[in-house]
Amino acid sequence: MVEVGDETEQQKFGGSGDVDVQWFHRTTGDRGEDLVAAVEALDFPAGTPHVFVHGEAGFVFRIRKNLFQDRGLPRDRVSLSGYWRLGKNEDGWQAEKAETARQERS
Repeated sequence: MVEVGDETEQQKFGGSGDVDVQWFHRTTGDRGEDLVAAVEALDFPAGTPHVFVHGEAGFVFRIRKNLFQDRGLPRDRVSLSGYWRLGKNEDGWQAEKAETARQERS
């Protein structure tokens, strides 16, 4: 599942694997809203899936809550990373991440 502004931002993926990419075009103007709603509504296949979520920190955090608290997935089956935060430059985002990690260790 990938969210983009509109169809002009969609990318082609190559390779030998079988990948089903679902594109979400931003309809509300709010980044992440459509993607988070789609993940929350997703019916996972039988068994315990492995989930890979990387993107903007705000909506990664919301998806994280859904995966761990609502669905009860084990942490070793989920890869999460907030690569950036809206409204922050690289230095500001890295400082915020370091502060959050420090608080979580305390």
